[in-house]
Amino acid sequence: MNKLLLFKFFCTFLVLFLFTGCATTQVTPLPFDSELKEAYLIDNPNVKISDFQLILERHFNQHGIGIKRIAEFSEIPEHAYSIRYTADTTWCFIRYLSNATVSIYKENLLIAGGRFHDVDNWLLAMFDFDPLLYNSPDLKLKQLYTNLLKEYPLKYNVPTFMRSKTIIEPKDVNHINVNH
Repeated sequence: MNKLLLFKFFCTFLVLFLFTGCATTQVTPLPFDSELKEAYLIDNPNVKISDFQLILERHFNQHGIGIKRIAEFSEIPEHAYSIRYTADTTWCFIRYLSNATVSIYKENLLIAGGRFHDVDNWLLAMFDFDPLLYNSPDLKLKQLYTNLLKEYPLKYNVPTFMRSKTIIEPKDVNHINVNH
Protein backbone atom coordinates (compact mmCIF):
# COMPACT_ATOMS: atom_id res chain seq x y z
CA MET A 1 0.00 0.00 0.00
CA ASN A 2 2.81 2.44 0.83
CA LYS A 3 4.50 1.69 -2.49
CA LEU A 4 1.32 2.63 -4.37
CA LEU A 5 1.03 5.91 -2.44
CA LEU A 6 4.70 6.68 -3.04
CA PHE A 7 4.29 5.89 -6.75
CA LYS A 8 1.26 8.24 -7.01
CA PHE A 9 3.18 11.01 -5.25
CA PHE A 10 6.16 10.54 -7.56
CA CYS A 11 3.96 10.58 -10.69
CA THR A 12 2.18 13.75 -9.52
CA PHE A 13 5.51 15.47 -8.81
CA LEU A 14 6.90 14.39 -12.18
CA VAL A 15 3.88 15.72 -14.07
CA LEU A 16 4.00 19.03 -12.20
CA PHE A 17 7.73 19.38 -12.84
CA LEU A 18 7.49 18.58 -16.52
CA PHE A 19 4.50 20.75 -17.32
CA THR A 20 4.96 23.93 -15.32
CA GLY A 21 6.87 27.09 -16.02
CA CYS A 22 6.46 30.54 -14.54
CA ALA A 23 7.81 34.04 -14.53
CA THR A 24 8.82 36.08 -11.51
CA THR A 25 8.72 39.82 -11.12
CA GLN A 26 10.42 41.69 -8.28
CA VAL A 27 9.80 45.43 -7.97
CA THR A 28 10.74 48.32 -5.71
CA PRO A 29 8.21 51.03 -6.70
CA LEU A 30 9.28 54.51 -7.71
CA PRO A 31 8.41 56.87 -4.82
CA PHE A 32 6.09 59.71 -5.78
CA ASP A 33 7.78 63.02 -6.59
CA SER A 34 5.57 65.83 -7.90
CA GLU A 35 8.66 67.31 -9.60
CA LEU A 36 9.21 64.22 -11.76
CA LYS A 37 8.07 65.20 -15.23
CA GLU A 38 10.91 63.74 -17.29
CA ALA A 39 13.57 61.03 -17.00
CA TYR A 40 16.65 60.28 -19.10
CA LEU A 41 16.65 56.83 -20.68
CA ILE A 42 20.24 55.70 -21.09
CA ASP A 43 20.70 53.61 -24.22
CA ASN A 44 21.96 50.06 -23.76
CA PRO A 45 23.33 48.88 -27.12
CA ASN A 46 23.59 45.29 -25.82
CA VAL A 47 19.80 44.93 -25.71
CA LYS A 48 18.68 43.35 -28.96
CA ILE A 49 14.91 43.57 -28.38
CA SER A 50 13.88 46.12 -30.99
CA ASP A 51 10.91 47.65 -29.16
CA PHE A 52 12.18 47.47 -25.56
CA GLN A 53 12.78 51.24 -25.30
CA LEU A 54 9.42 52.00 -26.91
CA ILE A 55 7.60 49.76 -24.44
CA LEU A 56 9.36 51.42 -21.49
CA GLU A 57 8.68 54.89 -22.88
CA ARG A 58 5.00 54.14 -23.44
CA HIS A 59 4.49 52.93 -19.87
CA PHE A 60 6.20 56.01 -18.40
CA ASN A 61 4.24 58.31 -20.74
CA GLN A 62 0.98 56.73 -19.58
CA HIS A 63 1.83 57.93 -16.07
CA GLY A 64 2.74 61.45 -17.19
CA ILE A 65 6.52 60.98 -17.16
CA GLY A 66 8.30 62.03 -20.33
CA ILE A 67 11.35 60.15 -21.57
CA LYS A 68 14.41 61.71 -23.13
CA ARG A 69 16.70 59.15 -24.77
CA ILE A 70 20.43 59.68 -24.43
CA ALA A 71 23.55 57.77 -25.47
CA GLU A 72 25.22 55.36 -23.09
CA PHE A 73 27.97 57.66 -21.77
CA SER A 74 26.16 61.00 -22.00
CA GLU A 75 26.22 63.43 -19.13
CA ILE A 76 23.03 63.60 -17.09
CA PRO A 77 21.95 66.99 -15.67
CA GLU A 78 22.18 67.48 -11.91
CA HIS A 79 19.05 66.47 -9.92
CA ALA A 80 17.70 64.55 -12.92
CA TYR A 81 16.18 61.09 -12.95
CA SER A 82 17.80 58.48 -15.16
CA ILE A 83 16.78 54.99 -16.21
CA ARG A 84 19.09 52.10 -17.06
CA TYR A 85 17.91 48.76 -18.37
CA THR A 86 19.09 45.33 -19.41
CA ALA A 87 17.23 42.62 -21.28
CA ASP A 88 18.21 39.13 -22.36
CA THR A 89 16.64 36.74 -24.79
CA THR A 90 16.71 32.98 -24.90
CA TRP A 91 16.27 30.76 -27.89
CA CYS A 92 13.83 27.87 -28.08
CA PHE A 93 12.56 27.65 -31.67
CA ILE A 94 12.31 31.46 -31.60
CA ARG A 95 13.91 34.19 -29.50
CA TYR A 96 11.88 35.34 -26.50
CA LEU A 97 12.41 37.71 -23.57
CA SER A 98 13.82 35.75 -20.64
CA ASN A 99 15.22 38.45 -18.31
CA ALA A 100 14.84 42.20 -17.95
CA THR A 101 15.94 44.74 -15.37
CA VAL A 102 14.90 48.38 -15.11
CA SER A 103 16.73 50.62 -12.62
CA ILE A 104 15.78 54.22 -11.81
CA TYR A 105 18.34 56.63 -10.38
CA LYS A 106 18.15 60.13 -8.97
CA GLU A 107 21.47 61.94 -8.75
CA ASN A 108 23.21 58.60 -9.45
CA LEU A 109 21.55 56.89 -6.45
CA LEU A 110 19.38 53.85 -7.12
CA ILE A 111 15.88 54.67 -5.86
CA ALA A 112 13.64 52.15 -7.63
CA GLY A 113 13.72 49.23 -9.98
CA GLY A 114 12.28 45.99 -11.14
CA ARG A 115 13.38 42.63 -12.46
CA PHE A 116 11.55 40.17 -14.69
CA HIS A 117 12.80 36.60 -14.93
CA ASP A 118 11.14 33.93 -17.02
CA VAL A 119 11.64 30.67 -15.16
CA ASP A 120 11.06 28.52 -18.16
CA ASN A 121 10.97 24.79 -18.20
CA TRP A 122 13.13 23.69 -21.12
CA LEU A 123 11.21 20.45 -21.56
CA LEU A 124 7.91 22.30 -21.82
CA ALA A 125 9.33 24.72 -24.33
CA MET A 126 10.87 21.93 -26.35
CA PHE A 127 7.47 20.29 -26.78
CA ASP A 128 5.67 23.67 -27.01
CA PHE A 129 3.46 23.10 -23.95
CA ASP A 130 4.08 26.58 -22.53
CA PRO A 131 2.53 29.18 -24.84
CA LEU A 132 3.14 31.98 -22.31
CA LEU A 133 6.85 31.57 -22.88
CA TYR A 134 6.51 33.26 -26.26
CA ASN A 135 4.38 36.25 -25.16
CA SER A 136 5.46 39.66 -26.40
CA PRO A 137 7.90 41.67 -24.26
CA ASP A 138 5.12 44.23 -23.71
CA LEU A 139 2.81 41.64 -22.19
CA LYS A 140 5.59 40.06 -20.12
CA LEU A 141 6.71 43.43 -18.69
CA LYS A 142 3.26 44.89 -18.01
CA GLN A 143 3.22 43.75 -14.35
CA LEU A 144 6.73 45.10 -13.79
CA TYR A 145 5.84 48.59 -15.08
CA THR A 146 2.45 48.61 -13.36
CA ASN A 147 4.07 47.91 -9.98
CA LEU A 148 7.08 50.15 -10.64
CA LEU A 149 4.87 53.17 -11.41
CA LYS A 150 1.99 52.44 -9.05
CA GLU A 151 2.54 55.69 -7.08
CA TYR A 152 1.92 57.71 -10.25
CA PRO A 153 -1.69 57.99 -11.46
CA LEU A 154 -2.50 56.77 -14.94
CA LYS A 155 -2.76 59.85 -17.18
CA TYR A 156 -3.21 58.23 -20.57
CA ASN A 157 -4.88 54.95 -21.33
CA VAL A 158 -3.24 53.68 -24.49
CA PRO A 159 -5.10 50.74 -26.08
CA THR A 160 -3.16 47.48 -26.42
CA PHE A 161 -3.32 47.61 -30.23
CA MET A 162 -1.05 50.69 -30.01
CA ARG A 163 1.62 48.60 -28.33
CA SER A 164 5.17 49.85 -28.77
CA LYS A 165 4.15 53.31 -29.88
CA THR A 166 4.89 56.49 -27.98
CA ILE A 167 2.46 59.24 -27.21
CA ILE A 168 3.00 62.16 -29.57
CA GLU A 169 1.76 65.56 -28.55
CA PRO A 170 -0.14 67.44 -31.28
CA LYS A 171 1.88 70.15 -33.02
CA ASP A 172 0.81 73.74 -33.31
CA VAL A 173 -0.80 73.96 -36.74
CA ASN A 174 -0.20 77.73 -36.91
CA HIS A 175 3.48 77.12 -37.61
CA ILE A 176 3.01 74.97 -40.69
CA ASN A 177 4.08 76.62 -43.93
CA VAL A 178 2.18 75.56 -47.02
CA ASN A 179 3.53 76.65 -50.41
CA HIS A 180 1.06 76.91 -53.28
